[in-house]
Amino acid sequence: MRTVVRLSTILLLGAGFLIPQDKPALSGLDPVLLIRGQETPGKPELEGRHAGFLYHFASVETQQAFRREPDRFGIQYEGSCGKMGTGSGKGSPERYWVHDGRIYVFASESCRNGFKGDPENFVEKPETAPPAGADSKRRGRELVEKAVAAHGGRDRIDGQRSYVEQSVTDAAGERQPSLRVSLHARLPGHYRRGTDYPNYGAYGEVVTPSEAATFGPKTRTPTGPLTRAVLQRGFERTPLEVLRARHRKDFQAWAVGETAFGVYFDGMVMNVELDPANSRVARMSHRGRAPGGKLGNLVVHFEDYRAVDGIWIAHRVRSEHNGAAAGAHTVKAFDVNGPVDSGLFEATAKP
Repeated sequence: MRTVVRLSTILLLGAGFLIPQDKPALSGLDPVLLIRGQETPGKPELEGRHAGFLYHFASVETQQAFRREPDRFGIQYEGSCGKMGTGSGKGSPERYWVHDGRIYVFASESCRNGFKGDPENFVEKPETAPPAGADSKRRGRELVEKAVAAHGGRDRIDGQRSYVEQSVTDAAGERQPSLRVSLHARLPGHYRRGTDYPNYGAYGEVVTPSEAATFGPKTRTPTGPLTRAVLQRGFERTPLEVLRARHRKDFQAWAVGETAFGVYFDGMVMNVELDPANSRVARMSHRGRAPGGKLGNLVVHFEDYRAVDGIWIAHRVRSEHNGAAAGAHTVKAFDVNGPVDSGLFEATAKP
């Protein structure tokens, strides 16, 4: 699933996440004391690094506290903008805000102000599967298998080795023209998506089971593990990826209606609704971000199914966030099990 994103966001993605910083973050303030409500300058001789950021500490005590819990005291989202979320544009380590004992940084002053005005609608929270009884879980698994059969059957879906999708996004006014998007996948776990911006070139992301990177026409920058996980989940929120995930050890399913079920795997929860007429996936929903960064109910509609080598693929996909349109794209070409260059997925290679 994807939504239309402004070019400025894609350009920021290319700025990179794991480039070590020589200048202390937070204007040199001690991050541990900052979280405790004190803006105290750190000392250059008491330093520490985490996720590419250099920190100074006011005392050995705060330095040791940071070393014990760097994810708690360090900048959140691996330095992504706190309003837009993990994997978005890079935030400035000098433009920060503390909320609920965590430090967030922002790409712009407007992003910081938006976050400060409504932080709970921008903060990402861990997801867990809700409690479900044995009958609900049994019925959930039955619905999953019913969807597998409707999309082409176990052999075709589980035996899929690769796919290439070429699509075009809907235009949304002069500031967001229609864009060409290429998606390459080599299964399991290797994905590459590039969006071609006229006069700028292609920007996107590469994800493998062990690493990830964002890229532009002349750059390719590795991400941190948190960003890699978020990018991977973005590729996994499609009907076929959800159905293939049923073999994972962490996969759970439960019924939420006659033709709907919930799933949990890879740290995310989704609701899946089947078309009663054919049992193919009609809608999937989860807690996701609108183009402006706000978290809410993101519903993705899958339409215009066509069979490609016996596998049913939605050729029209559109999204709604809290009931408002949030982007759409039309698949122009889809190839199953064809050759895919392995070099496309080398996260540390030059573009």
